[in-house]
Amino acid sequence: MRRPPARTGRPAPVPRAAILFFVAATVLSITGCSGGTRRSTTLPASAGSRLLTVPKIERMMQMGTAPSVIAEEIQRSGTVYNLTAQQAKDLRAVGMPPTLINQMQLTYQNAIRRNPRLASSGGYWTQVDGYWYGGVPVGWPRDW
Repeated sequence: MRRPPARTGRPAPVPRAAILFFVAATVLSITGCSGGTRRSTTLPASAGSRLLTVPKIERMMQMGTAPSVIAEEIQRSGTVYNLTAQQAKDLRAVGMPPTLINQMQLTYQNAIRRNPRLASSGGYWTQVDGYWYGGVPVGWPRDW
């Protein structure tokens, strides 16, 4: 006849693999939550404004939308475009009219003129599809 194991009052030991899994999951979740000064997040819904992304503008161009209509949409959206020099060059290369690229760059210049700290703090910018955006659609106050 077998005897049941003696009860010591201590819980059963946790397998080593379970401990390693828990530690790894904790480390990954912490590093996933930390980041640099720029953020890439889900965009807040602010005052009905919608982010007008560069890929959306490119699609509008491909569908034959007039540049003047797109320019009005850029202005209406309240989106600020933080384009790199290379991104502007790439947009020219794919046929984006220089007037639209200039207007997009002006949104950034105007925002920096009104609020100079936007130029040095990445925390105000949101990355979507490889481009950095700011403005009312990403939660900026209207007076910026």
